Amino acid sequence: MSTRGDLTRLKILDTARALFAEKGYAAVAMEDIRIQCGLSRGGLYRHFSSTKEIFTRLIETEQNNAFSALDKAMKNGIPGALMLNAFLRSRIKHLFNPKEYIDNAVNEFAASCPECHALIVKRAENSVDIVAEMIRLGCEQGAYSCENCRAAALHIICLLEGLAKHNALIPMTAQETKKQLEIIENMLK
Repeated sequence: MSTRGDLTRLKILDTARALFAEKGYAAVAMEDIRIQCGLSRGGLYRHFSSTKEIFTRLIETEQNNAFSALDKAMKNGIPGALMLNAFLRSRIKHLFNPKEYIDNAVNEFAASCPECHALIVKRAENSVDIVAEMIRLGCEQGAYSCENCRAAALHIICLLEGLAKHNALIPMTAQETKKQLEIIENMLK
């Protein structure tokens, strides 16, 4: 059972995630999070000392959840191609709902926190590793024919990141995103 402190930390993290997604990393202050959570200064600082600490925890939790989801799907025998398809469709949602995800705030975080560079690099490497594992499983199960799963995964992650970043300038239509998914599928066959 969760303690009251655990529940408060979760509330802080959920609130901060929403604020970072809406405003970006640089525009969110501890005071914003404190007010949204309805906490006293001491109540907030008892759990986290800075927005940097909160954002770091969000990234670490995101990565742990991603690896746990992959592990669970593999244990449940979910085909690699189905996992990759679900992952791609989830990432495409980011294009149409950018204020629900912290991806754009990650870039601000990296720029404002040079000592956090290793964490951001690890996040990117983990994303590639997860996609590569889904592709490898898909190849093993006969759904894909790919000579270099890691290179294909890197290409996919770069494509998705590029789409997400440029979507603010060149909004993608549903038809255009569908075409990008088809290109990925064709690349893996």
